[in-house]
Amino acid sequence: MNTPLTATHVFFSPSSNTAIDTCTDDTPPRSHIKRETLKQIRQRYPDAIYIDWESACKIMDDANRLPVSEITESDFWEMLEVLPPVGWQTTPEGESFKMSERYSGNITSIYARVGTRYFHLRDLITLRHEDIITTCQAYIQANPLPIWKIIYYDLFWNVCAADIPASSEAEAVQIFKSRGLTELITIYPPKETKHEPTDPTPAR
Repeated sequence: MNTPLTATHVFFSPSSNTAIDTCTDDTPPRSHIKRETLKQIRQRYPDAIYIDWESACKIMDDANRLPVSEITESDFWEMLEVLPPVGWQTTPEGESFKMSERYSGNITSIYARVGTRYFHLRDLITLRHEDIITTCQAYIQANPLPIWKIIYYDLFWNVCAADIPASSEAEAVQIFKSRGLTELITIYPPKETKHEPTDPTPAR
């Protein structure tokens, strides 16, 4: 008879994304802990199935993935410093690292920086840096930052203008100051795209 360490199949609940227990190689298979059959386990987990361990791990990994979301710079640095990172890389295209403490199975939290924008996703701990950055770049293309127009004086008191992409006015001002620009005069919010009503009457 196999043991939990050598078992190749499990009883699995898709609705709770949980491996309930490894299975013996009896006929019918039984759980190792309580020696229950699938019929008995379904009294507690109605959707329980008998499945090979590799397939169960893939289902759990897929369910625990999270798509890219935008975070703050402080969030990025906090997570970089909380635990020793895995696969920390910096290239001209961006920077990324993975949490050494996994979320589940082969899934872990991943953090990235592209330009001045910061991101989080949850995916395989083996995901390559290049693929992480490509995923974040696709997010940036789909979610461009609004452009804030800043009017300021240069060193010779000429009035100048700068277009700064930022998620908020406060962030735009912070970026303005970080560039070593001089005295800010005013800041204009992003222009809203106005959609003119369409005349439903066809042209003659």
